[in-house]
Amino acid sequence: LNSRTHVSCGVKITDVDGIHPVTKMPLTAIDEDNSEALYNCMQSRELCAILVMADAKDSKELYSEVFKDFYDYAGRLRIHGMPMCDGEPALKPFAAAHPQDMKSTQTVSKRGGNCKMKHFFCHLCSCTKHNLTSYNTDEDRCDRCKKRNRKKCYHIEVCHSTRTEALLEDLESSVGEYYKLYKNDFHLVMKETKLQTDPMQANRESDSTHLDYTIPEGLPNKRREYTQFIARECKLRKLQLNGSNVDEWREMLHVCVKYEKRIQFLLTVRQWHQEGIEKVPLVEIIELLVPCILHLENRLGEKIINMILRFGFQKRQKSPSAFIAQIQEVFRKEVLGSPDCPSQWKLPFKEDKDGSIQLEPIQERNTVVRGMVNEIDKILENALPESEQNFKAKLLVACSKYSEAMTILTLHRKLTDDEMDLFQEFFFRAGIVKL
Repeated sequence: LNSRTHVSCGVKITDVDGIHPVTKMPLTAIDEDNSEALYNCMQSRELCAILVMADAKDSKELYSEVFKDFYDYAGRLRIHGMPMCDGEPALKPFAAAHPQDMKSTQTVSKRGGNCKMKHFFCHLCSCTKHNLTSYNTDEDRCDRCKKRNRKKCYHIEVCHSTRTEALLEDLESSVGEYYKLYKNDFHLVMKETKLQTDPMQANRESDSTHLDYTIPEGLPNKRREYTQFIARECKLRKLQLNGSNVDEWREMLHVCVKYEKRIQFLLTVRQWHQEGIEKVPLVEIIELLVPCILHLENRLGEKIINMILRFGFQKRQKSPSAFIAQIQEVFRKEVLGSPDCPSQWKLPFKEDKDGSIQLEPIQERNTVVRGMVNEIDKILENALPESEQNFKAKLLVACSKYSEAMTILTLHRKLTDDEMDLFQEFFFRAGIVKL
């Protein structure tokens, strides 16, 4: 019985103005003694309803078989909405969010994990392990890797003048010949295409002009219209259509789109080279090397929080358990929650057999990490000792500039020249502090 476990899933009401589905009364009690209406704190367990519970261990088969109906229902809500029931009006299609921990997210999406081991190592985008940044060897390694005797150096000075030439050589070797052969076709496709391919588009699954559009089930007209649209895009690119399987056509388009994007980067880098630009705009390089900006934000945010907590743990003036208890209290009541409604977040750590305690890496979904970075001043104030006031001030400035830089980067796809200059200023001012 000690090894027995269960896994459950359900729904949680997050609308403070929500009403109880049975009693029709407000879920949050109102203080009638006060002239100003106040909402009382509600615990999560009072707003959650378990829909499926499995007496089994957490596994891939559990999500693909036992919880399949639960996730399929959420998918139908996104496409068809909710029909009228028991006198309640019908609801138009809407997106149902699935807030999960990282392990559950990776299990459901069948994506994510070790960057060098998993083919799709990011659950947010289509990056693969074969598209990782190249490495340097021998004398081309950075001083840090030479000092640590690492044979492969993955560190890159993003705006170094030689990087522009290396980037141009890489693009010329990969798509240069392709562009020579299909130059006229490429410019015609760019002029005539209506296909949306941005992997960061929020509504890509419901946009009927997007390559990742989800075709609604039971609506033959929608399927026919989308099939005709994809067929037109394939013919525009002179792709031979075999059969009537639209999914196979989309796979061919994915390959074409990959080349089209690299050609666009090639033309941009050629223009930089012709204009004598030695330093590549940082925003363009980040988009080329890290296609998913959300993945970039998530990993950088986790790194910032982990490094600050580890540095504070090393400099602590109290016992490890007291430090952990203090940090958990701050995260629960000030960073992720409030004194009236604290979160249940726990600082990950492990205790060895000899009694020593080590902090473990924080791994959270992007919205949680973003909330942590937004409250970085509270984390710094409690994680670092009083003797590090000057260092706290430098870190606070660096983190604030990082947040402003990420805000610009996630604002929209095409940045103006002024926004690029502002991003670079924020980014480099954020990188002046070293732990």
